[in-house]
Amino acid sequence: AEWTNAVEPGSTRSYATELYQPLGVGSPWFVSAYGKASREPRYLYDEDRRIAEYSLLYEPVGVDIGYAASRYGEIRVGYRYAHYRADLEIGTPLITSGKLSEQGASLLARYDRLDNPFFPRTGFNGMLEVFNGTQTFDGDRRDITRIYGDFLQAPQLDANAQMQFARRATWVYEFEPSIVEGF
Repeated sequence: AEWTNAVEPGSTRSYATELYQPLGVGSPWFVSAYGKASREPRYLYDEDRRIAEYSLLYEPVGVDIGYAASRYGEIRVGYRYAHYRADLEIGTPLITSGKLSEQGASLLARYDRLDNPFFPRTGFNGMLEVFNGTQTFDGDRRDITRIYGDFLQAPQLDANAQMQFARRATWVYEFEPSIVEGF
């Protein structure tokens, strides 16, 4: 078993924990239980003028079963519950503070071949997640499907290069299943 913890101080503060248990000696199959609590600032603008600052609380917990495809990649499927809350820190409360929660099934695929997690010079990593469940906001409940992807590539410019270059692509696609059921 492996238990990892991560603490991030600063303007974005978080604590994350995960218990990772292989399902046998040398087995690529595993189970995982995880949780996180984070706060980060989010800003509301009117054109170019910042009019409010909110503090966003994000607290997910979940359980997955997965397959470690190699040292560099994995596929997971599981159940996740997440709680979000936005609290006004500075400004006029144009948008009331709200609470949102979501729960449902998650499918996640990850692959990472970066040579360094903080300052990569070569390699790439990618992640694709599909979430299907329900979302509740101030008492209103709706079904939701979300697809999230992220890809980062750090091509090597020169073996002795002091400056590096990276490309990143991120996308989120969200839709309500009731909209597409008629098709």
